[in-house]
Amino acid sequence: MDNKTPQEETPPTPEHQGESIEVIPINRLAETLGFIETDELRQIRPQLVAAMLAQDKETVIQLATQYHTLGEEVVNQQQNEEFARAQIGLMVALALVRRDGGRRADYVEDLEDALTCAVAMSLDSEQFSIMKAIAATSYGEFDMKVTKIDTGGDSPDEYLRKRGIIE
Repeated sequence: MDNKTPQEETPPTPEHQGESIEVIPINRLAETLGFIETDELRQIRPQLVAAMLAQDKETVIQLATQYHTLGEEVVNQQQNEEFARAQIGLMVALALVRRDGGRRADYVEDLEDALTCAVAMSLDSEQFSIMKAIAATSYGEFDMKVTKIDTGGDSPDEYLRKRGIIE
C-alpha cells in the first residue's frame, strides 16, 4: 500500500512553495472584488430580503430587478480586469441577498457560478473564500473558523482539482 500524500508524489513548484492563501470572509468578498454597494443599493437590500422572507413574489421580482440593474451600473464603471472582478462581486452580493432571504439553494447556486468565474480568472483568495462559503452552507454552518488554507505547495487550481472541486 502506498502511503504517499499528493505533496510527496509531486514536489511543489517554486512559485507556490509554502504558500498559504487568505480566506476572505464571504460577507466582505463582494467589496474586496470591487463591488461597492451604493446608498440606493443599501436601501433596497433589506427590502428585498424582507420580501423574500415574506415570499412576496411580485415584490421580490421588482426589487431584485432594481438591485441587479443598479448593481450593473456600479460594475460598468470599472474597466478590464476590474470590471470582471466587480462582476463576480455583484454575483456574490446577490448570493448574500438570497442567503439572507432564506434561499439557501439559490445562494449556493450563485456562489458556484461566482466560483466558476473566480477559477477562470485565477483569483486565488476569492476561490477559497467562495469554496468555504459553499462548504459552510452544505454543512449548515455560516461561520467556519478557517482563515488561511495551506495549499501544500500546489497552485490553487491544482489544490481544487485534487479535491474534486473543479475539473
